Amino acid sequence: SLFQLDLPQPLEFGKYQNFSDGLVPSLSSRAVLWSDKGMASAVTNAANDWRVIFMGLPFEKLPRSSHQHMLGQITGWLGDLGDSTIQADRRSVSPGNPLTYTISAVNSAAQANMVTLTNQIPTVLRVLTETIAGDAWFDDSSNRILWQGPLQGHEIHTVTYQAVPSSNLEPGSLLENQVSFSYESLPVSFGRAASVWSAAPDLSGSRLSAMAGRPGAQQTITYALELLNVGWSPSEQVSVSLRLPAVLMPISSTLYSSSGSGRLEDGHIFWNGSVAVGEAITVSIAMSRAVVLSPAFVPVVAIIDDGVTAPIIRYIQPRLYPFQAHLPVIWKN
Repeated sequence: SLFQLDLPQPLEFGKYQNFSDGLVPSLSSRAVLWSDKGMASAVTNAANDWRVIFMGLPFEKLPRSSHQHMLGQITGWLGDLGDSTIQADRRSVSPGNPLTYTISAVNSAAQANMVTLTNQIPTVLRVLTETIAGDAWFDDSSNRILWQGPLQGHEIHTVTYQAVPSSNLEPGSLLENQVSFSYESLPVSFGRAASVWSAAPDLSGSRLSAMAGRPGAQQTITYALELLNVGWSPSEQVSVSLRLPAVLMPISSTLYSSSGSGRLEDGHIFWNGSVAVGEAITVSIAMSRAVVLSPAFVPVVAIIDDGVTAPIIRYIQPRLYPFQAHLPVIWKN
């Protein structure tokens, strides 16, 4: 996530009359913050020569302890290197098995920048120095991987390496690998992090889909969430909140789950259950609306919490079109 925080952040509105608004991203936008009600709280958009962040909540009502981190993430993304990332090749790892990390320094600007990349390696990771690629080097005294060099306009520089997690890690332990980027025209550095959990479940392969029925007297659409555990351990206490679009009516008799228990309440499906390693579980429901004369976006968002790792968000924004019939035109002169 662009604005990833260590923990969920409570909002204290005090005398504020507006308790923040839920946002529906446009097709070209990306949600970067979510509320626990299943609505986007901040969205971003960008083109070749501009970037913008819009927040549907008052920034100053976030806890003060999160302000510096949030402003650093916002400033970094708005700058020339905002698309830079660090990624691990998987979300869950067995202790002793190597992870592959990929750091991408991305210059989104048209002009060149002199860039410095600093990757502070966690003490629970042992870098396999012979695997470092991309002209970076390992500083043993500080336990850092470093790279510096010029990036031309719209150029990307990639650094990759492997690292082995400590065999003493407890199941469910978080390995957060952080990298900071800086360049001459931005006086402060900004960071990105790759989060991996030790011997944990991994539901990142879960998918959300929608299938519209044939238009008639009513329009129907079926939403389906497939929960898939590709991690190293079963997920014993999974909870899912599936926010349904308010413009549609749920057909309660179609609520289905292949395992676990689901209930329909206040425009949401709440599901609880366990997902074994390699198991796939489907939760679905059909919804309907009377046929209208204009198309409508009908977004749905799923918040998936396995009780061990960070929650996973899945979001889709299908569009329902009214029934259309095209008749031939016969013209006789």
